[in-house]
Amino acid sequence: DAGMNDYVSKPINIAKLGAVLERWLPEAPPPAPTPEPEPEPAPVAEIPEQQDSAPIPALAFQAFDRAAGLASAADNPVLLRRLVTIFIDTYDQSWADRLAAAEPAEAARLAHALRGAALAIGGLPLAELCGTLEDELRASVTATAEAGRAEVAAALTRLRIELQLYLHTPLEEPCA
Repeated sequence: DAGMNDYVSKPINIAKLGAVLERWLPEAPPPAPTPEPEPEPAPVAEIPEQQDSAPIPALAFQAFDRAAGLASAADNPVLLRRLVTIFIDTYDQSWADRLAAAEPAEAARLAHALRGAALAIGGLPLAELCGTLEDELRASVTATAEAGRAEVAAALTRLRIELQLYLHTPLEEPCA
């Protein structure tokens, strides 16, 4: 029986992927027995709370939609932070420079790749601009495509700045 029995479309949604895998993979073996719990360590003296400490205000992001990023990461903030770190490391200024200098077919491919990566981490405005640019490049609409390349580069810079700020917020901190 060769062939394709199912699919998951991009951008990958972890919950949908899990549902498809559960449908097609054999049942998992029963879990291993749980080891005896280790004895609890002796209590440590409590540190008094500082009276003058104010909570850190939530950051209002415009280029980064944390809720969309978390949805892509199966509501796992640790996974989202890993994906954000990979995005920052991968899509730097050299990526924007390549997009600006590329021939239209290559620029469309680069915009497509950047769009998918931005969707995966919650960079919705950048993803939308990349989709528009890709369509313009594939349709040979050069007049607006050149301006679109500059808009994508600026949106990428904004997103990278917000992502770096996000990485410096406490893990539990709610971000808009």
